[in-house]
Amino acid sequence: MELDKPFKKDKTGLWYIDSRDVLIQKLDVKQVRDNKEPIKKKKPAKFYSIDGIDNYIIKECVGKPQILYTYQYLKLLKRLTARQEYITEIDFPIAYSKNYGKYNGLVIPYYESAISLTEIFNSDEPLKELLKYYHKDDDEKNNFICLLLEILERVTDMRYQGIYYLDIHPGNFMIYNNSVKVIDFDPDCIYFNNQKMSEEQVIFYYGLFVSGLLRRCGYEDIYFGRKIDFYDADMSVRKLRKSLER
Repeated sequence: MELDKPFKKDKTGLWYIDSRDVLIQKLDVKQVRDNKEPIKKKKPAKFYSIDGIDNYIIKECVGKPQILYTYQYLKLLKRLTARQEYITEIDFPIAYSKNYGKYNGLVIPYYESAISLTEIFNSDEPLKELLKYYHKDDDEKNNFICLLLEILERVTDMRYQGIYYLDIHPGNFMIYNNSVKVIDFDPDCIYFNNQKMSEEQVIFYYGLFVSGLLRRCGYEDIYFGRKIDFYDADMSVRKLRKSLER
């Protein structure tokens, strides 16, 4: 992927932007936990808009020692950008930012009018609320199944390229233009196929995620602990349709 100015390439081939070369402005990005309360205990990330660059913002990484997170995030960025051309429905970070020669964040996509699943499923009637932003079927339950399948597609697309995404929770999935977008690529929650990770671990996290959404919608927890793999995961989710109709 080729980027125009003010982006530059470093010696390793990664794109970066020097925050001294552009006008940046702090951006108020809402960060909410599942309990409907804003993030307070840990330091929330800081976001900055970039003058002249639409649809991308800088996410400043906080809470880790400089040397440690520089190495981790740059290594993650290199691996993700190398796989971007094979995954069209997920937008990975495109570059990193630095200030006075020091790494201070990632340049990530910004979905301005998007809404997170946390916000939707914290509402009193989540399935009705979901239909306002994500409409693939007029029936609330079928529409919910469509959402689960699309999320599974995103997780599976990454897995096929050797990316094991474990940060599966409602806050990391956004609805944007009637489609599911994945956000928050943190090296602590992403593994690659040369690391110790198994399909069962990834699908287990997906199972927990689906189970939580089902409980929020008032359905019995029929998915938790089910042992499946990626081959039959799609069919397992489809079987939820019959269970929801009971």
